[in-house]
Amino acid sequence: MAGRGGLTPGAGRKFGAKDRIPRARRGVGHPETLEEKLEWEQRRNKWASAEIGRLVAENEKLREQLNHGTPFYGDSKALMEATMAGTYFPSAQQLYSARELLPHQYPRPELVQPGSESGIFDRPEYLAVIAAVTKALVPYPEARLAVTEALRKLENAHSAPLVIEARPVEA
Repeated sequence: MAGRGGLTPGAGRKFGAKDRIPRARRGVGHPETLEEKLEWEQRRNKWASAEIGRLVAENEKLREQLNHGTPFYGDSKALMEATMAGTYFPSAQQLYSARELLPHQYPRPELVQPGSESGIFDRPEYLAVIAAVTKALVPYPEARLAVTEALRKLENAHSAPLVIEARPVEA
């Protein structure tokens, strides 16, 4: 009867495993008087607090070994790489902030079309901007010539955008 709930294989404490919580032994029986119950509960509480203290100390020791939450001197990319390599174990806050800062510190490079030699020059957005600039500069022939010359240099060089060296035209 699959899918009907119930116990799953391997669930629970294994047969023969020690019970970690001290309980009354078989031959001793349960405490009967109020004083015996109080003494028994005090022993259980003492054992539980000692176990909790041991676990807290072990947790702190493991955090120190893993340098969990210690300051990291580097940028978000270095933190991610150190985490990936297993040399540094950041806290959740460090990991979250590194993930949020990564796109701002290392923006994605502009994607170049693989089949195109000129990259952005074949894009329709580029051509639309050129057409709009040309149309806007029709009344200003000197500025139009300066922009046209700068765009020719840019297209011939296939490099990063050039700065247009021309005086601003006062309208």
